[in-house]
Amino acid sequence: MNPPIAQQDATTSLLQQHLHDTVHSFRAWTVSLPLGRRLHHATADVAALTAVVVEVELSDGARGYAEVRSNGAYATGEDESTIVSALRAAPPTGKTLNDIAGDLSGRSCLALMAIDTAAWDALARRKDIPLYRAWNDVAAETSAVRTHAQIGFGDADAARTLAESFVAAGFDRLKVRVGAPDLSADIARLQAIRAAVGPEVRLVIDANGGWTYDQAAAGIDAITTIGADWIEQPVMSIAEMARLRRNSGTAIYADESVRDVASVEALIAAEAVDGVHLKLEKAGTVAQLFQTVARARVNGVSVTIGQMDQGRLGCAVTTHLAAALGSERAELWGWAGLTRDLTEQLAVEDGCVLIPHDAGHGITDVDTSFAQEIS
Repeated sequence: MNPPIAQQDATTSLLQQHLHDTVHSFRAWTVSLPLGRRLHHATADVAALTAVVVEVELSDGARGYAEVRSNGAYATGEDESTIVSALRAAPPTGKTLNDIAGDLSGRSCLALMAIDTAAWDALARRKDIPLYRAWNDVAAETSAVRTHAQIGFGDADAARTLAESFVAAGFDRLKVRVGAPDLSADIARLQAIRAAVGPEVRLVIDANGGWTYDQAAAGIDAITTIGADWIEQPVMSIAEMARLRRNSGTAIYADESVRDVASVEALIAAEAVDGVHLKLEKAGTVAQLFQTVARARVNGVSVTIGQMDQGRLGCAVTTHLAAALGSERAELWGWAGLTRDLTEQLAVEDGCVLIPHDAGHGITDVDTSFAQEIS
């Protein structure tokens, strides 16, 4: 069940307290997290996930950590230099969260996200509660949040093998990346996956805006036969998404073309989507994300909570967001394939991310020994 709209608007006294908390000190690092297999889809092809990690200490001594992906400019519009430059130009030390938001606005959405999230972690630790309780004190108590697994570009045999392994591990929904230059290769992978996992496993198709309209129209015809819950960002144009939605029986979701309340309203006005995939990386602050979720839901638009592919530290925060928002659809397993991470304290079991027991986001062991501190 979704939490009340009032909770989603984050208008609680705890939010006001958060905005007036003062950052006593902070540290930041850059880090590269190597992948065992490349992250490859229509807009990315990388061998490692890079990140900026921050530690925030509030004026009462409470500390919190956060991680933001820094080589995902294809989705966020920001790279590592943008984030680091913003933190150097507008250091948060000695300022309230409200002032920090003003200083970083227009400089770096991801720098603001890192400071905001780390401060929320510190606040929840101070109160000895999990983050999802800090964001929604009437949320159902939970120890795990269901997620789906992702399958990137590759040949049909590799896709089939991955799909079988994910289903064996308890995942009941698979997200398959499409948008390769050769549409027939996309369809062959999808057919191989469906044949391998059978009709009960649910598929989500994500083109990352990589198809032309004609490719998308042909692809959706094939996908309708294969069976999919929805297709995410088939094209970049909102007008073309609206046209596809009118002419197909497959639900259309937006990702790359949605980030805030204004963009949700634009999609609704164009009648372009059945759902949206919302990410903290694009909203900037938790309060902004909750407001965007509320605007989508009140207009009957389905919401998936997700994130960039990233390490466990970042994924822990998104898991708490999904729990606080009562999300029935979530993309949380962003560390799949990493061979080294900042922490090992987040686990997947039977297709669910397990919420750590400790307060805040629950990650207490953050290894920055192989990271580079920002001076």
